[in-house]
Amino acid sequence: MEGSTNRIAKKPKHYSLEWAQANEKRVIVFLLCAYFALRLFGLADAGLNRLYDEGVYLSMMSLESSGKAYIYKDIIFGRPPAVIWVGAWFWGKVHGSIFAIRCLYICFNLLGFMPVYLLAKRFFNTRIALLALFLMTTAPGFSNWLGRNVFLELPQNVLLYWGLWFLLCVRKPWAAATAGGLVALSFLVKETAIPLIFALLVSLLAAEYAPRRLFPMMEENDKPIKHSWLWMGAGFFAVMGLLLLYLSRIPNCLHYFASFYFPKRYSSDSYQMRQHFYEWINGFYALSIPFTFGVLGTLWLAWKPRHRTDLFVSLFALMYAFIIFWVPARFYWRYFVTVTPIFCIAVGVWWERFRAVERPATLRGIVNIFQTLFTLVAFASLLLYHIKESPTPEPYQVALLALDKCPQPVFALDPIWNVVSGKELMVWEHVGGDVFGRQIAMKADPKATIALIDSCPSVVLDHDSWLFLREIPEIEAFIRKTYIRVYRNAKPNDKMYIEVLSHR
Repeated sequence: MEGSTNRIAKKPKHYSLEWAQANEKRVIVFLLCAYFALRLFGLADAGLNRLYDEGVYLSMMSLESSGKAYIYKDIIFGRPPAVIWVGAWFWGKVHGSIFAIRCLYICFNLLGFMPVYLLAKRFFNTRIALLALFLMTTAPGFSNWLGRNVFLELPQNVLLYWGLWFLLCVRKPWAAATAGGLVALSFLVKETAIPLIFALLVSLLAAEYAPRRLFPMMEENDKPIKHSWLWMGAGFFAVMGLLLLYLSRIPNCLHYFASFYFPKRYSSDSYQMRQHFYEWINGFYALSIPFTFGVLGTLWLAWKPRHRTDLFVSLFALMYAFIIFWVPARFYWRYFVTVTPIFCIAVGVWWERFRAVERPATLRGIVNIFQTLFTLVAFASLLLYHIKESPTPEPYQVALLALDKCPQPVFALDPIWNVVSGKELMVWEHVGGDVFGRQIAMKADPKATIALIDSCPSVVLDHDSWLFLREIPEIEAFIRKTYIRVYRNAKPNDKMYIEVLSHR
C-alpha cells in the first residue's frame, strides 16, 4: 500500500513514482548485485585489518572453536557472545578461513534489509523504499567498514528491524510482545539493546497517546495497538530475564555489561567531547547523506507527522541517537548505524516534502550543491577505502611471512596477529590483564609478565605494543635482551611500526 506522501509530492519525469513501481523488481535485483559486488570486491586481499575490533572477535572465535578457552573465563575480552558463538561454530567448518567467516557475515546482514524495505514501502511509497535500499547498499559506512569486516551493529539490526516489522505491520498484542523479545535477543549481539528498548517504549507511548488532531492523514490501519508499549515491554523483559539468568553462568559476563553502562574510563568531559567530535567527522565520511539529509528528514517527520508511525519512528531514531551520543563515555560513530536505516528512509521523505511545494530558485540551487557535494564525499570514501584502507599494507604482508617461520606461541598484544598468522594466542588472565579492544593495561607485577613473555619463542610488536611497553621499561629491556630481530618496519613512534622478534 502506498502511503500519503504520494498525494502531494511532485513526480519528476526522470524518476516518477509510476516508474519506481513498474521497475521495482529490476531495481531490487540490481541493488542485490551491487550489495555483493561492493562487499566482496577485494575481500580476499583484506586479510589484516588492525583499525577496528574485528581481530578481537576473530581471536575469540578461534579460541572457542579449538576448545582452548571458555568465553569470558580464560580470556578477558568482554563482548556479547552471540557473534562469537556463531563464528566459533562455523570456524572449524570453514577451516579458519577469515574470508569465509566474512562472507557468512555479509549474507546474514542482508536479512536486515528486507524489513526496512517493507516498512518504507508500506508507510511511505515504493520510491522512498528503493532510495533507502540504495543508500543502505552503497553508503560507505554500510558497504565498507561495517559491511565487510565482522562487527556487532549490523547483526543487531537484523533482529531490531524484524521486530519493528512485527510491531508496525502485524499490529497484534502478540506481535508487539514478539518485537520486544527480538530486541531482547539482540542483547546477545550488542549491549545497546538496553537504550534501544528504552527509546522504543517511550516513543511508542508518545505515539499512542498523542492527540488525534496531530495526524491529518492517519488511515484506518495506522491506529495504534492499545497499550502496545506494555506488550512490547513485557516481551522484552520476559526474554531478557531468561538471557540474564543464562549469561550469569559465564564468569565476568554481567560485570562487563555493567561496565558498559557505567564506564569509569574516559571520564573527562573534555576528552569525551573531543572524541565525539572526531567520531562525528568519521561518521560524516562514512554516511554523508543519511547523516545530513536523513537527520533533517527525521526531524521533519517528528515536527510534522502525518500519521502515528511517522511520529514513532522519528522519535525513536532521535531519542536513541541522543542517548548514544551523550550517555556512554566510549562513543563511536558506528553506534548510530542502529537507527541509520530510518535516516535512509527519511532522506526520501525529506526530498519529497521539499519538492512538494515551490521553493525559491536560490534555495533549490543550494540544496542541489550540497546534495552533489555529499554524494561526492560518499564516492570518494568508497574509492579511498578500496585503494588505501582495505588492502593489507605491504610491511604487514612481509611481517606475516616472517611470522610464518617463527615458532609458537607468539606474544602479541593485538590479537589480529594471531588470527591471520594461525599462531597460538597467549592467555592474558594469567598476568591479570585488563583488556578492552586492542588496549591492555597490565596490573600484575612486571616479573609475572616477563615470565609469560619468556615462555613465548616469538614476539610481535607494533605501535600499540610500544605505547604499552614504554610505560614499563623493564619489560621492554627484557625483550631487547632476550630476543633478536627478524623483521622491522619504521620506528616505534610511527603507526606503521611493526617488528617480529625470535628467542635467542
